[in-house]
Amino acid sequence: MRFPFHKLDQEHYAFLISELTLERQAGMTLKERCQVFEERFSPKKLCPTTLRRIYLKNYITLKSVKELKPIARNKANAYHE
Repeated sequence: MRFPFHKLDQEHYAFLISELTLERQAGMTLKERCQVFEERFSPKKLCPTTLRRIYLKNYITLKSVKELKPIARNKANAYHE
């Protein structure tokens, strides 16, 4: 095999498409997501194009994952009213 560091296993795919991972990385670009992946699964490598293809294959769109903004404590009562 020419580039063994580019071959992803099932656990790598499970991490990339898990709902928890997508929620945590909601505000990040594809490049930043790849850096997080490489830090966690060193020495594996992942480029943004490959990550994009994984998302397309699994019907994941970046718009479908929402980033929740925290409510300020002093304004929490106003939201309940």
